Amino acid sequence: MTHLLLVVSCTVIPILGFSQQNTVASGGDANGSNGSVSYSIGQIDYTNASGTDGSTNEGVQQPFEFFDPDASLTELEWGASLFPNPTMDQVVLHFENVPQEANYHLYDLNGKILLSAAISSEETTLDIRSFAAGSYLLEMTAPSKSTRTIQIIKH
Repeated sequence: MTHLLLVVSCTVIPILGFSQQNTVASGGDANGSNGSVSYSIGQIDYTNASGTDGSTNEGVQQPFEFFDPDASLTELEWGASLFPNPTMDQVVLHFENVPQEANYHLYDLNGKILLSAAISSEETTLDIRSFAAGSYLLEMTAPSKSTRTIQIIKH
């Protein structure tokens, strides 16, 4: 009997040690005509893993988001380009015609705003050398344009 208890303990305890569990503030499932999504709010811990091909945040529940870092912003009705991407210290946001009342917000992957300013000239330089290597999201807004977000990768 003790032998069976020892075998069961040695197989069950390691399995439970690798399971994911966490305390979140809220969450649920949302369903609609175009599909469904499962979400959680208030995830308190995660691990960031980086490599030469990019980085990821590993946690209890992460969204699947696909970005094309090579996407031309001119195709997105903004008449803009962003270079270099990936970068090590700064990126340049260049506009052919600066939209009226345009702004940018640079977010980390946790949603924290790191930089935010009005776009007032044809070239705007964002200095990101003090930020850790990883992925960042640059959101551009203007009243007459749709909001656009592009991923910036910092090495």
